[in-house]
Amino acid sequence: MRPPLSFALPAPLLPLLIGALLAGCDGAPDPKADGAVDGLSPSAEDGDGDGFSAEDDCNDQDAGTFPGAVERCDGLDNDCDGAVDEDVQGEFYADADGDGFGDPATPITACEAPDGAVPTATDCDDADPAVFPSADELCDGVDNNCDGVADEGERTTAYTDADADGWGDEATAVTVCGLGPDQVERPGDCDDAAAGSNPEAAEVCDEQDNDCDDVVDEGVGTTWYADTDGDGFGNVAISTVACSEPVGYAPVPGDCDEGDAAAYPGADEWCNGKDDDCEGDIDEPDAVDALTWHADGDGDRYGLAADTTAACAQPAGFVAPTATFDCDDARALSNPGADETCSGLDDDCDGLVDEPDAVDAPTWWLDADGDGVGGARLSQRACTAPVGYAALSTDCDDLRALTFPGAAESCNDIDDDCDGVADDGLATPTLYRDGDGDGFGDPAGARTDCDALPGYVANNTDCDDARSSANPGATEVCDGVDNDCDGSLDAADPSISGATTVYTDADGDSYGAGAAQRACGVPTGTATRAGDCDDGLSAVNPAAAEVCNGRDDDCDSLVDDADPGRLGGSVFYTDADGDSYGVTTATTTACSRPTGTAALAGDCDDARATANPGASELCNALDDDCDGVEDDGVVGTGAACGALDCQDILDLNPSAASGTYYIDPTLDGTGYQVQCEMTTAGGGWTLIATQDWSGGVWTTTNVRDAVLIGSLSTTSDFKGQAWNDLPFSDLLFENGLQYAEYEGVHSGASSFHTWQGAIPRNCGHGTVYTWPMTSGTLSWTGQCSTNLYMHVRDWDGTIGCPSTSADDGDGPAWSSGFNNGCRLDDPSLSGWWRHGNAGGGVWTTNFPWTASRALRMYVR
Repeated sequence: MRPPLSFALPAPLLPLLIGALLAGCDGAPDPKADGAVDGLSPSAEDGDGDGFSAEDDCNDQDAGTFPGAVERCDGLDNDCDGAVDEDVQGEFYADADGDGFGDPATPITACEAPDGAVPTATDCDDADPAVFPSADELCDGVDNNCDGVADEGERTTAYTDADADGWGDEATAVTVCGLGPDQVERPGDCDDAAAGSNPEAAEVCDEQDNDCDDVVDEGVGTTWYADTDGDGFGNVAISTVACSEPVGYAPVPGDCDEGDAAAYPGADEWCNGKDDDCEGDIDEPDAVDALTWHADGDGDRYGLAADTTAACAQPAGFVAPTATFDCDDARALSNPGADETCSGLDDDCDGLVDEPDAVDAPTWWLDADGDGVGGARLSQRACTAPVGYAALSTDCDDLRALTFPGAAESCNDIDDDCDGVADDGLATPTLYRDGDGDGFGDPAGARTDCDALPGYVANNTDCDDARSSANPGATEVCDGVDNDCDGSLDAADPSISGATTVYTDADGDSYGAGAAQRACGVPTGTATRAGDCDDGLSAVNPAAAEVCNGRDDDCDSLVDDADPGRLGGSVFYTDADGDSYGVTTATTTACSRPTGTAALAGDCDDARATANPGASELCNALDDDCDGVEDDGVVGTGAACGALDCQDILDLNPSAASGTYYIDPTLDGTGYQVQCEMTTAGGGWTLIATQDWSGGVWTTTNVRDAVLIGSLSTTSDFKGQAWNDLPFSDLLFENGLQYAEYEGVHSGASSFHTWQGAIPRNCGHGTVYTWPMTSGTLSWTGQCSTNLYMHVRDWDGTIGCPSTSADDGDGPAWSSGFNNGCRLDDPSLSGWWRHGNAGGGVWTTNFPWTASRALRMYVR
């Protein structure tokens, strides 16, 4: 391929060459009238017609050869500079191996590449066609790509991979050009005989180092979480690690209620007062049975169709769905149930504004003759005057524009002023010719005659009696004619009809400011509507909405809260007690917080400043922190704030922990300390007594003692004051880790006893038994149906273990007597109720306490 040629044309020759090209492609000179050739005198000779004489041309027989011509690679001196083919030949290099790259040691200068030569000289071995720049480098000891380096990047270290897991044994490392069978480039296999062991393998519980980190079975055990309710989610506080799932455990933590199988992460939330999905919230808006509520911003009990929220209970500012929805939720007077008024707004939300049925729409009367007064024949109601209608209906001839109340009376046998008399009060008039029949005469055609004359009228005010459309009664229109004969044309006439009243509109918001102007059409920079109070701001005009921004947006001279049509604003709540919390249901929307309101809602007692959601609960039988519960979290914390019992504390504070509290069963302000069990068997149990059974039973004397016996310690015998003060319906006995609950013991018709656990008993030969408790009823009637004896080990009169379970003692049981006030005290009769014998229950004598464990007794 021939290399491209380049040249520079001498500046003096450039005009000559351009002229030659414009004259024609054959290069012939342009003859002149005098026989001269451009650039030559008439006497100079130019044999080849190239514009140069033989004297200057180095070859006057070749039109392509002349000084300044383009040098071509043709073996000739084309530009007559004495050199042949200068600057147009190229360098070529022999390509002996034919790979497209030449030997730099064999340069050839020529116009075109000779056979076996190429323009590139980068071959590093012109005897090998496989060696050239851009050739693929091979692992053969040769510099294949001529970059000066042989086999670069091709050699690699290989490792034997006997188990074909993609990882090799480091001890088998060799350097090769290419990988062979069973060879890989990755070392690190710790057991090349086991495909399951390599650095990428997952560690499993198999006593092998699967992932080759020199540690066996690390981190492969799974953490399982206690799942007592079987819902597949466990208690994060109780966990164990194992390779397989233990019974009663689940792999996923996060259960928020292990006593409810329906409560777990991902469960459906329901409106039931529970955290079903364990997200930490109760009755969220995504509850399955949550209701849809519509936003009611203006409090007119109609909501927006598209602005909804889901909630279990009705949120503030929202209403239930209605048959039709609000069209303007910032204006309480606009809703589907409102009356339409002439307000410029869609009051009744039917999509129309100021309809004829508006309650305050006036009646308008047809004005057929356009004299400004209508007749009494046809009327219609509308907020604004319809075209062709007037506010009055007293026209006596609505087909004649010159006849109406107050019109001038003319001598025409017509009652022009509608006073019931024609031509009244007139002298003999002067009549004027009405050549164009428009009812107005020509001042130049006067004639005195009171009788009506054909072609004459009583006035002389026609300014053009040859044009019926031009007279004082005509309407001025945009036609270049003084139609109403007032000396003004078109828009210059204030009474023009069809002209447009416009106002200067500098901000382009379609509302103008300043004085009214009349125009034919609407010129640029004007608007047909007035009332713009800021013609430099397009967002301010009578059609704009008033918003909270400190300016009069709708041009009604009212700003922000002073404007009843304002949109937006913040919701504030009535705050009568000034504690910065308002009543949730008493709201107002405003730009600025009004006096007597608060930005926060939730006040449950707006007459008491110490009661609000931010207040601390006090012991005063009132709900101070507005959570719906009185004295929650504080009852039981002191002698002056005692609860009725432990159950009362738990009812007010379900999260209360077991421990020491104050109770005051008589609520006389003289509370005392007790111990409360808040978790076992539903919680709410008040400890009234403990017995370690080291001595005899409690006697009538010490049982009936009204004062506190012992301390609140649970490791020695005592009866607390609650023993004497609290009536009982349920009892709980605790012995070590075992529990028994007696339900309904105050009612003779209720269950006799119900075990939740068994209290162990040691017999003489060391065998462990449990008490054979059965069901039964009490038949005693009276103020209190029963009293309780307490004996953890009740023998049946024998010294050793009984021979049959039917003769076993029954432990704590009820006596057949009762006492005043249903207290837990011991009547004079000592004995224990037994059952299981064929003849029914019998009384036996009591025996000494011999069990070694302390028994605790609770009541609720």
